[in-house]
Amino acid sequence: MGLFSRLFSSKSDLPALRKAVSQQRYADALLIVEELQDSELSAEERSEVKTLKAQAGDSLAKVNLDEGLYLLKDQQIERAMEHLQLAQQQAFSEDLKHQAEQALQQVDEQQPIPVAAAAASSCSSCSSCGPTDSDQAAPLSDEDHPDMDAQLELILTSYPEELVSRYQQKCADFQKAFVLGHQGEEIEAMKAFGKLPASEQDDLFDFEVGCIMARLGERGKACDALYSALKQNPNLLLATESMVSILVSLKKYQTATDLIQEMMGKGQ
Repeated sequence: MGLFSRLFSSKSDLPALRKAVSQQRYADALLIVEELQDSELSAEERSEVKTLKAQAGDSLAKVNLDEGLYLLKDQQIERAMEHLQLAQQQAFSEDLKHQAEQALQQVDEQQPIPVAAAAASSCSSCSSCGPTDSDQAAPLSDEDHPDMDAQLELILTSYPEELVSRYQQKCADFQKAFVLGHQGEEIEAMKAFGKLPASEQDDLFDFEVGCIMARLGERGKACDALYSALKQNPNLLLATESMVSILVSLKKYQTATDLIQEMMGKGQ
């Protein structure tokens, strides 16, 4: 009855927030913070929530700042601005806000000039003229980009051991979408998931899509995706727990209770 009592009791979910932050599930942490807004908390607990919220926000902001700077260096201006704007919105520390603002100001004041355009403006129309080595953009090394594999492994530390190997065996595009979803970039994650082939759209696909839809406030669509995940894999406990939470938020208590009892009957 642990899950049932946690969902229907009046206690705050502060322990879940602490766990999410300690496991570096920062997007989930911010979602829990929103759910705690109307909870009855002591002054000390509210102070802790504020601290954990700032930690989660700054961590997500740092990821987006690093990604934005990488994309800026790679002259992917539009995508860079999206990440930098996210970093600016998510940041709590003045230092991170300042870094994001500076990067955005740099984009506004001085758009990078494409190599071809720079070469054309610096020489005549004679056929012997062409871009020199100094005109070419320096190739980006792997060290310039945040380590996607490391981020994947970090997120998977909070997942059940029996699922970790399945996520590790998914294709690179699935893993990228998965990481985006856990970095608070739900829209980009949904776009990435939408491009995956049918062979990748299994129970894990439906579970992750369902969780993202829930965070976007599309609870009906979230339930549909999670239901699909459970049809494919009735033993997917994470999908069951997420479905119950959404049903409770929709005040479908009897359906949630039935699902919990079904889960308990399976020994989950």
